[in-house]
Amino acid sequence: MNPKTKRHIKLLAERFEHQIHYDRHVICLSNFKNSIRIEENRKRKIEVSYNVDDVSTITNAVTPIELYDLLIKILSRFETEKVQFKSEQPIQLEEWIATECQRSTRILDLKRRIQRKNSDHVILGGNRLEAEYFKGVIILMDDLLWTPCNVVDFPLE
Repeated sequence: MNPKTKRHIKLLAERFEHQIHYDRHVICLSNFKNSIRIEENRKRKIEVSYNVDDVSTITNAVTPIELYDLLIKILSRFETEKVQFKSEQPIQLEEWIATECQRSTRILDLKRRIQRKNSDHVILGGNRLEAEYFKGVIILMDDLLWTPCNVVDFPLE
């Protein structure tokens, strides 16, 4: 797994209040409800195993593009139910800006807005497509679950 993906997983774990630990080529995330195991397999897919109740585990082999959608849905779920993830192209930052922001909004405007808040975590909002800034990334989510979630690097400098 590439370092960028590992960093995004670490940030998602922190954002959704999960503990993270590493065991050789495996990343494990957990909290009072979830137990998640992430491992890259030989076929260049990522295997994500997670609990669905007290005794059952589901494993999905996903591509790097599908990983964030599945992971965000597991990390943010209220119950330990099975999660449905999408294989389509995930939400892009430009799509969120075009759909949810004023026409004149640009990347530079977003950076200034975040810098004014002087915080590591800023809810950027949205109606259907929601965005939040968290420690150097923007997490993009579809409130209606039509479009896959995404994580995008967003350095402020």
